[in-house]
Formats: sequence, structure tokens, C-alpha cells
Amino acid sequence: MALWEMVMPGEPCFSCRAPSVYSQQYSGKHLCERHLAEDIVIRVKRTIRLQGGLGKKSVIAVIHDGPGFIPLLHILGSVVSSRPGMKMMILEPDSEDSLYNHDFSFLPSSIQTRVERGMPESFMEIAIRGEADRIIRSATLDEEASQVLGSLLSGDSSFFMKSTDTASVICLTPLCEIPMAELAIYSRYTNLPFDEAGLPESGNVRGFLTALSNNHPSVPFSLLKYRDRLRDLGQ
Repeated sequence: MALWEMVMPGEPCFSCRAPSVYSQQYSGKHLCERHLAEDIVIRVKRTIRLQGGLGKKSVIAVIHDGPGFIPLLHILGSVVSSRPGMKMMILEPDSEDSLYNHDFSFLPSSIQTRVERGMPESFMEIAIRGEADRIIRSATLDEEASQVLGSLLSGDSSFFMKSTDTASVICLTPLCEIPMAELAIYSRYTNLPFDEAGLPESGNVRGFLTALSNNHPSVPFSLLKYRDRLRDLGQ
């Protein structure tokens, strides 16, 4: 079953009264495809701003990993389309088992793309060498919250320690407040492919988080706030 087929339509859209396709339980809003897509873009832009912005350089590095990558790249393309000479450096894990789609034709023609491969621990060095001052991850709310919950359950405190790295490259996670189900609908609305490999499975941490969130929609957001609070206290 496709991820968006798991989302049941309900009341009229909060913004236009058209039939809704998604019930945003954490906000209490029912939204149609168009207004859900607009809401996602607004929240992604706000997160980018709060995390330090896209910088002033003409190169932005984006890690090609996870189901949020294509919709994130699409949103970033619309955000920087008016900036002349923009380049997207796509960072891919150097693995023979990984197959990546390099069709980025959905981006504005003014944006140049190039693919750089390497081990994830070398991405910072590759970005600096490529003259980027931002590395952007496509981790969604589900993925970020699952990582926090997994660290809590395993007793791994290292995840909660704020990095003391003073490198000139800032790491952004613009999708950290966007549920994967919303990105699936965004992809359908914008005719983008969506990789459902990251769907929750029963029996693992993400499946447990999904079960918690069904009755308590604010749980993923609370986990991220808890992580950030611990990191602040650990400074």
C-alpha cells in the first residue's frame, strides 16, 4: 500500500474548503493536496531560516539519502531559483550496493548539479573542497524522532552531545518537522518519485514510534525538543 493511501481523507480543507486528503493531527487541520504542499514549503523555509539559512555561497551540498531527498531537492530548487549561478552538489555514499536516480530534470534549468561520491565521514571535507558552506540532510520528522527514541532505549548518550566542531560548513535538516506521510502526498502533488523504502515496520523503533504517535501526535515533536534541551544542557 502506498504511503498516501494510508492517510484517510476527512473534513473540508482548512484553507479552501475543498475535500481534504490529509488530517494534520498535531495541528488539528484538514488540508487538500495544494494547501498541504504549501504548508510544507512554508515550514521548510522557516526551519532553514532558524538553522542558519542557506548561506551566501553559490554551492549547496545535499546528501542523497532517504525518502525525503527528492522532495527536499525540489523545494530547495524553488527556494534558490532566483539566485544566479546556483549549484547543487549531490553527496552520495560510495557503495556498490547503492543505486541512485540521477534525473534532476525537475530542478530549474538555471541550477547546475554535480554528483560527488565518498564515505559519509568524508562528506564535510568534500563539501569544503567544493566550496559549499552548507550540507543539507533529508531526514524527516519520523527519522529524526526514531533516532532520538532509539538512543534513549539503547542508553546511548553520545547522540545527545552537541558537536564542538567549528568547521565552516553548517549542517541543516529542513525536513526535521515534516512527517514522511506528508512528503508522500507532496510528491504525488508535484509528480515526483517517492522512495517508500523508509516506511515504518512493526517490531522496530520506528514502528514503535508510529504506534505511539497514532494516539499522541505530538510525541515525535516532543522527542526532538527533548534532544535539543539535553544538548543545550550539555554545553
